[in-house]
Amino acid sequence: MVPADVYAALLRRERELDRIQRSLGWRLLARYGPYKQRFVEPARRRLSALVHRLRRTPNADAAAYRDWARFADRLRTPDVGGEERADLERDLVSIVMAVAPHERTAAERAITALTAQRHDRWELGIAFFGAGPEAEPQARGEARISIDRERYAGQAAALNALIAATRGDIVGLLAPTVALAVDALAVVAAAFRETGADVLYCDEDHCDDAGRRHTPRLLPGWSPDLLLSTKYWSRVVFYRRRVLVRLLPLHDELDGAHEYDLALRCTESPVRIVHVPRVLAHVGAATSAISASGCDPERLALELAVERRGLAATVESAGTGAFRVRRAITAPAQVSIIIPTRDGFHTLRRCLAAIERTRHADFEILLVDNDSRDPATLELLATTRHRVLRAPGPFNFARLNNRAVLEARGRYVLFLNDDTEPLDPLWLSALEEHAQRPEVGAVGARLLYPDGRIQHAGIVTGIHGIAGHPGRFTRAQPNLVRNVSAVTAACLMMRREVYAAVGGFDEALPVNSNDVDLCLRLRERGYLVVYTPHAVVRHYESQTRGRRAVAEDVWLMTRRWRGVLTADPYYNPNLTLADETGGVDVDKPDGWIRLYAGSTPADSRVELAAGSEVGQGFFAPGPDLAAVVVRATLVGEAPERALRLVVRESAEASRPLRVVERSLPGRCREERWFCFAPIRESADRFWYFSITAVDGPGATLERHSVASDVMGPCRENGVPAFGTLQFGLYGRAPYRCAVS
Repeated sequence: MVPADVYAALLRRERELDRIQRSLGWRLLARYGPYKQRFVEPARRRLSALVHRLRRTPNADAAAYRDWARFADRLRTPDVGGEERADLERDLVSIVMAVAPHERTAAERAITALTAQRHDRWELGIAFFGAGPEAEPQARGEARISIDRERYAGQAAALNALIAATRGDIVGLLAPTVALAVDALAVVAAAFRETGADVLYCDEDHCDDAGRRHTPRLLPGWSPDLLLSTKYWSRVVFYRRRVLVRLLPLHDELDGAHEYDLALRCTESPVRIVHVPRVLAHVGAATSAISASGCDPERLALELAVERRGLAATVESAGTGAFRVRRAITAPAQVSIIIPTRDGFHTLRRCLAAIERTRHADFEILLVDNDSRDPATLELLATTRHRVLRAPGPFNFARLNNRAVLEARGRYVLFLNDDTEPLDPLWLSALEEHAQRPEVGAVGARLLYPDGRIQHAGIVTGIHGIAGHPGRFTRAQPNLVRNVSAVTAACLMMRREVYAAVGGFDEALPVNSNDVDLCLRLRERGYLVVYTPHAVVRHYESQTRGRRAVAEDVWLMTRRWRGVLTADPYYNPNLTLADETGGVDVDKPDGWIRLYAGSTPADSRVELAAGSEVGQGFFAPGPDLAAVVVRATLVGEAPERALRLVVRESAEASRPLRVVERSLPGRCREERWFCFAPIRESADRFWYFSITAVDGPGATLERHSVASDVMGPCRENGVPAFGTLQFGLYGRAPYRCAVS
């Protein structure tokens, strides 16, 4: 129940809103609204998209990514101490590579990248398959490389022999077209040791013949529905040997899809799956007809997986390398469609007309009228054959839906905005086929703007601080059923018993974020949230009630879901949270999390002579603090060694926690990165770092004159100083672990 004082405040706010809406100016604007949505807004968006395309050409995007990749590669330095590194190097990593006759050049590039690895304890087994001229890649006398001289008929047979001969506890399947980043095996060995992983995959990008990197694939964490839609894991996957051996042999009929088949079979029993959000693999152009092929073996692998799992479903193609596992509705039941409305005659009439075209055996419509006054709307509600529930009082979307669920008769409830228009007669069945699954808590649809661009394809937490729709305003997205953190209540289906189990919508969130909160509570109880692109609905977004942001909603969501909002498991941490483009966050390297960035521009400087020191107290808002970044002008021939950074627990502490003798350049000449082994317990604590000019003519650091109580005091040579240094804090992006 909503507290009485809160209800009274909402009622006063609603009365004020009603007064505004009855004014002449508002009525004129209301008449303008439909024309704006139909003509003005589409024209404005088309013009905006044209300007965006002119500014952001593919060549410009590719150049920006190459610059970012060079920036990230500068920070691929050893970040562990000697003892930890020695411990890492005790882990033997076995790599297996099946090579076709025409893949010799690509395989040699892959071998060159392997011999440059920071992690020294590895072995590589190479075998050959297919008919063609004898052409072996050069092993360069490397003792860690063994070559199987037998010629195998297919890729699966070659890999079976290689895996059986491996000695390491970690086994990676490496395609000849994939070159590993220099720190790939070190990161993989550390991840297996720290997480107890059974299988591990990473991010990847592509690399042309000139070595230019492009087209990154920044992957989500474990998403079981996405794996049933496409082979979304990276081109190099590492397995715990005991798990991989259990999955052998690889089948000849699945040549070219053995990686997909392994992923499907591996995840059919409980295993620990780890995603490392770092670009550790660079994929060259596919030269093998098998590896570039074919959806047929992948489809066969998926059909076999559906059969093994006992799913009542068929496999359909949904595009190149994409599939739809169409599930049969095994126990058809009634769906209660709940539509809140108020004075939305035109949109509601259109919505009801579209629903009437739905091909579904059993559904009811429950209209929730929130104080409609428009005569046309009142007449529609009085003459409709559907049930109407009167719900007067302040507009509270959560309360309206909660009240309606009590009156609903169906096993499933579908929350639907009155400004929507289902476009496919089978849209309801597309939602129900997932809502019936016992492990699924909520299902959302693909929502389109009137001009055909995407309005909703799943919600990501953290965008704009709370949540957003990545890929919004784009024209097309892959037809992939996948798991997401949340879906919009503009079109959301769930089972009534699940809705009751989590307590329905939170009425303390009357307008915004109540759908995100509901989905997060579902996930907290172990349910999956599913987005399906096969239920397509046109959405005239918030055309009747508008969008009114409430500061209290933001405060409540931040307080309740602080940890979740900054770590969406289905959104890669290397993607931006600043907007809904879903693009790369080019302001930081891959595998890092921005913990703090000074928002106040620098307005003063600190001059450091040789031997002098400046320090800064700071608060670390997250774990795994691993880098301090400052803006400094350095003079001398070796700027990377001009400054030394020391991290302590406080300014008074004598024992240093981390000492960094070498800084690295960032996105610009003045940005200096001091990287160190992560401080695991750094979250929600105050710390202190000091920077000393080691030798030479010194350096100049930037600061702003506003003292920050939150970030702690600034000191010069141990004496309290005025202002705050301009700096940033970064942590290592955590491994994303899940159990299948």
